[in-house]
Amino acid sequence: FAEGVLISATLAERHFGGVDAIGRTLSLGSISSNNPDMTVVGVVADFRDVALTDEPAPIILRAMAASSMPTQMTLLVRSSVDADVIAQNIATIVRATDPDVTVGSAHVMSGIIRDSAARERLAAAIAGGFAALAFLLAAIGIIGLLAQLVTDQGRAFAVRMAIGATAADILHVTLRDALGV
Repeated sequence: FAEGVLISATLAERHFGGVDAIGRTLSLGSISSNNPDMTVVGVVADFRDVALTDEPAPIILRAMAASSMPTQMTLLVRSSVDADVIAQNIATIVRATDPDVTVGSAHVMSGIIRDSAARERLAAAIAGGFAALAFLLAAIGIIGLLAQLVTDQGRAFAVRMAIGATAADILHVTLRDALGV
């Protein structure tokens, strides 16, 4: 008899098109392979299991006991208790159930998400650094331009001040000329 499996929405769309996948049969490998036919008993929403930027992959979810391939299992637990405490409790339960099963490390989901977005954060930081450098260079250029403008009009400023212009008047003329450049 065919094994019941869950498939991702991406696999359902790719393999069955617009037809309802539930109750349909999937086969993996050639006719001579040890993989039995699988009956689709449900379609699950797509998820990204490697990186947040990857497109969802077509996935078949099988019962661990039905799998003929060596596998590893990931267990996701939502809890308000500290991750280390939960990991120790789960490891104790798993060892009590089957001492031959190896329990790996525990990770907090926020850390996994943070690590998966590390490349994007690095690219954003580098782009932000270049933007800050460009802003700094533009500011230096504007200051240099204003300094050259003031130097070029030094005699004109002296004449204006001699006939009664105030420092505010000179600043006004300088800024007006600078904005017009």
